[in-house]
Amino acid sequence: MLRTTIFIYCALLALIFLKKRLYRHHWASMAIIVVGVCTVGLAYMLYKKDSKTYTASEQTVGLILLQVG
Repeated sequence: MLRTTIFIYCALLALIFLKKRLYRHHWASMAIIVVGVCTVGLAYMLYKKDSKTYTASEQTVGLILLQVG
């Protein structure tokens, strides 16, 4: 999951620091990546088979930390 989000961070950093122009296909691919990562995270939260359970707030904080880190 983390390896996939590197494209988003690189594109946003290029936009901010290098003043690169992002075209529609760049934005569309980043949206597809975000939807995919959110789908995987949601599937993990809903269908995990662990004996240890986490609260919804703990899971949300974990997903946020994955994106920030």
